[in-house]
Formats: sequence, C-alpha cells, structure tokens
Amino acid sequence: MKTVLVVTRNLPPLVGGMERLMWNLIDQLRQRARVHVIGPKGCREH
Repeated sequence: MKTVLVVTRNLPPLVGGMERLMWNLIDQLRQRARVHVIGPKGCREH
C-alpha cells in the first residue's frame, strides 16, 4: 500500500470551501493509500 503525506493549513474545524475540499480529498485518498496529515493545532480530533 502506498503512503501519502498531506500538508495543509485548511482543515476542519475551520469552515470554508478549501477545508471541505481537503477533508474530501483525504477521505478519498484513504480508500487507496495510507494517509498522514499535517495541519494546524486543533485539527487533530477531526
């Protein structure tokens, strides 16, 4: 299985189009690969 690293500052609980896009992208990637996400503090529980 491949591994993907996603580095972003746009993740929930922030609200907006980019945050939804990144969340959906990560969700889809997880169906095909192991995904590690690096984002801002406060996003870990999401």
